[in-house]
Amino acid sequence: PRTAGFNTVDFTKFSDSGLFLQILLMLVGAAPGSTGGGMKITTMSVLLLTSIAIFRNSLRTEAFGRTIPGDVIRNATTIAFMYLVLCILSGMFISLYEKVPLLSACFETASAIATVGLTLGITPSLRPVSHLLLIALMYIGRVGGLCLIYAVFPNANPDRGRLVEENVNVG
Repeated sequence: PRTAGFNTVDFTKFSDSGLFLQILLMLVGAAPGSTGGGMKITTMSVLLLTSIAIFRNSLRTEAFGRTIPGDVIRNATTIAFMYLVLCILSGMFISLYEKVPLLSACFETASAIATVGLTLGITPSLRPVSHLLLIALMYIGRVGGLCLIYAVFPNANPDRGRLVEENVNVG
């Protein structure tokens, strides 16, 4: 979706699966260094490349003849998880508090956190608490989640040596 709040289609006419796809497209879309908010396309690219590397049973994530460092992969995973959790939890809160459908509430929160500017038309009817939540999501999305985390918790856990590694079964 175009991230300027301009749209030529009526999103209220979309099916649930169409709205869900639009939510995913809103969450991912801005380029690094742009004024767009939300998750950057490079973050999603790193996650996609890491998934491909795992499917190929490779120990390294590679792209364009280069290896992507583990710290970058860890940051990308954290960012994606944070945006998804913020979008879903905020959507759940608005859905319960305002008595609106969950998908509609998640559409509004995804639009806010990614600073897209699209709406299904429910935002004007929301109560002030929900408006404040959407405003907070806009700031978080624009400033960047990791920037806020690093600002609130500066070097909270300095490196004090290495702990013993443990293999954890995930599936």
